[in-house]
Amino acid sequence: MKPKYPLNKFTIKYDSEKKLFSLWNNDGNLVGEDKNGRELGRDAWRFGADEVIYDYDLGLDEKLPLIPFYAKYQTRG
Repeated sequence: MKPKYPLNKFTIKYDSEKKLFSLWNNDGNLVGEDKNGRELGRDAWRFGADEVIYDYDLGLDEKLPLIPFYAKYQTRG
């Protein structure tokens, strides 16, 4: 069954030249880049994603440790 509401969909791709993962929204706009694709996926779910597509080999970032969200985005005052 297809949902009748528009999906908030994000796609994560890997650029082998830059060695970075990039997060793209429905409109094809770049939302973010990171060294860890799983962290971008976590960010996408926090942005309210209904669906996240991991368009790369998931083994690329499997062994990279996740940084806790509060530590990654805390502001230093």
